[in-house]
Amino acid sequence: MSSLSELLDEWREWNPFVLANAADCGTPETSTSAGSVFLVRVRSAVHELLSELDSDGRNLLRDGSMDDDGTLHEIADSSVPIYTHELWSTFVDLSAYNEDVDEYEPTDLNNAAGIALFVIAERLVGSLVDEGRDALVEDDSAAVERAALVGAEHGRNAAEFWNEYALGGRATGNLVERARWLLSGVEDCNPAVLDELPSADLSSEHADGFSLRDLCVECGTDEDGPAADECATAYEDGFTESVEAAVVRACTDVLIAAGIDPAADEDEDEDGPRPAVPETLSYLPIAVMDDGGTLCGPCVEDETNPVHSAGSADGWRVDAWTHSGDVDSFTSCDHCGRVLVERDEDEDE
Repeated sequence: MSSLSELLDEWREWNPFVLANAADCGTPETSTSAGSVFLVRVRSAVHELLSELDSDGRNLLRDGSMDDDGTLHEIADSSVPIYTHELWSTFVDLSAYNEDVDEYEPTDLNNAAGIALFVIAERLVGSLVDEGRDALVEDDSAAVERAALVGAEHGRNAAEFWNEYALGGRATGNLVERARWLLSGVEDCNPAVLDELPSADLSSEHADGFSLRDLCVECGTDEDGPAADECATAYEDGFTESVEAAVVRACTDVLIAAGIDPAADEDEDEDGPRPAVPETLSYLPIAVMDDGGTLCGPCVEDETNPVHSAGSADGWRVDAWTHSGDVDSFTSCDHCGRVLVERDEDEDE
C-alpha cells in the first residue's frame, strides 16, 4: 500500500490497459485509441481532484462523503464525449455494449452509448477514489506511529533533564529513599509520584513549547483532521512511557549503587533488604548510617545486627557507602570499634 502522494505519482505511470482493468471494462485497442484517451481523461480528472484537496476535502475522502455535492458524478459525466463519432469510437473500443443501461431508460441509441460510457467512467472514478481513501488512511496510521516516536524522544529528553535534579549530579537529600519511593510509585501508578514526573504538553501555553500544530506538521497530517487526536494521544503515551522507563532505570541504578536489590519485596520487610557490602578492592568499605555514624562491612553483614536499607531512621539504616581511601580523618566502626581509617586527628595541625 502506498501513501496518497506516492499513489498519485504511481497513477501517472498507469497505462490505459491498467485503467481499463480498474474500470472493469473492455481493453482498448491501442494506447492512443479513443477508449484509451477516455480512460486517461477520467484518471487525470481524479488525479487533479485528489492532488488539490484541502483539509476539509481530505476529511470528505476519509469518510466516503466526497460525492455528497456531486463532485465525482460530475467528473464521470463530463468525461463522456459529446461528439457522435468520438462517442461511438470510445463505445466500441471499450466494449461498452456489454453495459446494462436499461435502468437508466435511455431515450435513443446515442443516449444509451453515453450512459454506458458514464457507467464505465463512474466505476473508474470510484475505484481510483477508493484507492486514494485507503492511501490516506495509511497516511493517518503512519502519522500516528510517527507521533508515538516523537513523544518517546521528547520524553527521554525531558526525563534526562529532570533526573539531573531528582537523582543525578544536582540532586540532594537521601537519594536511596527517593529512588525507592519513585520506583514504587511508578510501578503502583501512585498519583503523588506520577505528578512529579515530566508530562507531555501540547497546549501551546508556552511560547517555546511543542504544540499540537507542531506535532501535526512533524507527522504530516492535518491539525483539524481526524488523525490529529490520535496523534496527540500517541504522542502523550509515547512521552509518558519513555519518561517512566527512564525513571525506573535511574532509580534502579541508584539502588544498585547503594548495594540494594531493586527487585526486593518491600512488603515482606518495610525496612528493605540488608544492604550488600560493595567491593572496594584494597580499601575497607564503610557504611554511612542515617544518624551520621559508620559501620564496618562485617557488622553490616552480621545477621544479629538490625541493619536495613530503607524505612525508619533508627541508626541502623545504611544511607550511603564510602571506603577508607576516600576518608581523610580517623574513622572507626561505631558498633565493634574496629579502626577503619588510622589517620591521626591532629595530623592536619
